[in-house]
Order: sequence, then C-alpha cells, then structure tokens
Amino acid sequence: MAFPALGQARLMLRETGSRDQADILYFRMADIRGRQAALAHRNVTFIGEPHLIHRHNDGTEEWMTFFGDDEGRTLALVNKIKIAF
Repeated sequence: MAFPALGQARLMLRETGSRDQADILYFRMADIRGRQAALAHRNVTFIGEPHLIHRHNDGTEEWMTFFGDDEGRTLALVNKIKIAF
C-alpha cells in the first residue's frame, strides 16, 4: 500500500485484483463538514458522516468521509486537525 501526495490530494494505491476494491483518491481540505454539506447540496451521496480515522502521536487528528463518483468508485475527503494539549 502506498499514499503518494499530489498537492492537496492523496492517492491510496494497493494491489487488489478487483475493481470493487480499487484505489481511493483523497481530497484534503480545511473544512470537511462544510465541503461535505456543499457537495451533498449538489446531490453527491456520502457514505456516512466525517469521522475520526486516526490520532497521530503528535496529537493531530485525521478525519474522513467517503462518497462515490458517477462510476461507482469510492472517493474521500480528509481533514487533519492539530489538537493543542
């Protein structure tokens, strides 16, 4: 599995042999909930709400929400938030 950075996007590459488990393109943004609401308003269907995926050792939280494109591929919005202790 690899996660190359593409500017504000991140791509997850993995070998699966199945289109049902295809690679995922992640779009990084500062306001994940706002972007989800704007896309949902344009009839984008999301698979759940933004949720915490991982808390890094430095306190950064990584939040994601997933949605499908018009060909059934999964895409994601991601937001990293630095939590002050």
